Amino acid sequence: MQISTTHKEQRSSRMEKDTDTLLDLVVKAQQGDRDALYQILRQFAPLIKKHSRMAPPSDQEDLEQSIHEKLTEKILSYDLSRIPSFTDFISSIDRDETK
Repeated sequence: MQISTTHKEQRSSRMEKDTDTLLDLVVKAQQGDRDALYQILRQFAPLIKKHSRMAPPSDQEDLEQSIHEKLTEKILSYDLSRIPSFTDFISSIDRDETK
């Protein structure tokens, strides 16, 4: 069976996107990649659904929508420079161990 180049490229692109880390997806989303934003929202969908079930059934859909909107806002405005480097992370563990 012959697969078209376009189909191969699409499949390859999907596979690459499946291996993106959350940080990669946030960077892409902040650069305007709507698919990356959608992937993040999809990753959190089960958790959002779980928590929305705590609300009355008539409010669950509105609550989910509200959470999606807030999450989108936070993803797009998150300051990625605040993420500590690995060295900072190790130093913080080291400080905690010496207490």
